[in-house]
Amino acid sequence: MKKLLCLVMCLALVMCSVSAYAAVEYSLEEKWQRQVDFGNGIKGTLNVHVEGEKDWAQLLAPLSDVPLEIRAIHSDKAFQYRIYAEKGEDAVGLTQLYGDDKAVYLHSELMPDMLLSLSTDGDVLDRLSGNQQGMTPTLYSAVMNILNVPETTWEGKWQPALEAYETAIELWLESYASAPSVKRDENGSATVLVRYDIPAEAVKAQIKALWGNILMDETLQPLLRGQMNQEQQDAYFNEHEKYYFDQIIDGLALEGNIVLEREMTARGEALRTEMSFPLDYEGWTGLSINQHEKNTAVVLTGEEKSLEVTMEETDATSGSTAYKGMLRYIPGQAAESIGVTFTLAEVQSFTTDEDTRSHHVSNWTLNLQSAEGCTGEGWKTVEPMELTARVHIHSKGLQYNPVTMEIEAGVKMADAQLSAALELRTTSPWVLDALPTEGAKDAASLTDEEKGQLFRDLGLNALTILQMVKESNASLPTATDLEATP
Repeated sequence: MKKLLCLVMCLALVMCSVSAYAAVEYSLEEKWQRQVDFGNGIKGTLNVHVEGEKDWAQLLAPLSDVPLEIRAIHSDKAFQYRIYAEKGEDAVGLTQLYGDDKAVYLHSELMPDMLLSLSTDGDVLDRLSGNQQGMTPTLYSAVMNILNVPETTWEGKWQPALEAYETAIELWLESYASAPSVKRDENGSATVLVRYDIPAEAVKAQIKALWGNILMDETLQPLLRGQMNQEQQDAYFNEHEKYYFDQIIDGLALEGNIVLEREMTARGEALRTEMSFPLDYEGWTGLSINQHEKNTAVVLTGEEKSLEVTMEETDATSGSTAYKGMLRYIPGQAAESIGVTFTLAEVQSFTTDEDTRSHHVSNWTLNLQSAEGCTGEGWKTVEPMELTARVHIHSKGLQYNPVTMEIEAGVKMADAQLSAALELRTTSPWVLDALPTEGAKDAASLTDEEKGQLFRDLGLNALTILQMVKESNASLPTATDLEATP
């Protein structure tokens, strides 16, 4: 309940807008972010391997087994990212993304005459991203960080900090409770059902009151800050912006009454919780969330469309979590519907070597296939596939030691597979290059047709150059060949 409470508060602010710095010790992820923020560079290599008979596998074949070099650096508000292949000792296909807090530029040897720019302030970026002008940063990353807080940390720090808020919400809810009803099963066991009908305006007022309390909470606020990046902290913990957020909360797309139903044992232990929200947003009319033991169902309903996600936690041992579930989307308007079942497993480990090198390893496995009853006419076919990801971050103990991040990802299907291995490490900083900005074409002025043609040309040119690099490097003598030469 406490974690759900914290997430609901964050999600409320996500709707409004729709790094982590520990007090003493830094996690490996925080250490990485701090080094990048302080100006350290990033160097790395990306390797992609593709095989199979599918059309997409054949199209991407030139990418396979051609190492791509990656360089990145931030300096104050400026940044430069570049990716290229190596043909012998030469860099080819150099593609660069660079800019500052005013504009971003894209330049590539794949299309030498092309220089694109994109303003990062004002209406242009907001329009391209679908945001409204002045919109504050979303809290999606913070929500995901909260979901991944280790259970021991949650129980030791977060639960005590949230107890006062849970008590306040319980007292607030009681004023909207109907008279409880008793339900008995065939064995005579009794459960108590309580319904709460809460006006949407009352919910908005409570959200504003809770966030106002958090702004002055010296215990909970540092925990929340630890899951946010600096931009999020500056936006959401600014007391001078509270009036602004109050106005946005008042404008949330919630109308009518929000209904909460709780089913409990005679001792008050929760068995089932269901919440229903009336909506008026882009054709969606209602949202319901149902939680029963380890089962969760989320249903969005609309005038002609619906989206349903069900998920059951099947394992929650130390360091590992597993789920299974189903997603079904019916878009209406004669478009194809989609229904898939999935299993998701996550395993994490934290270790430290004798030489003080710390390791954080995360493994994810996601299996997808068409759901039963969701095939045939009117349904999009989903071939069975397995998606895997492994992230390994490691570094020696001292704060200035470099951090290495190794990411492996893959997709396996019946007759095709793709895998990628990315290794990045923080390095000493270097001086930023003077890169072209004059004569850039405004990306916001491109039509959808022009954007599509641009990406097609970039992709085809990249595949052509990579095929050339692969053939050229294959003809170079290897170290073994040189040693064998008399």
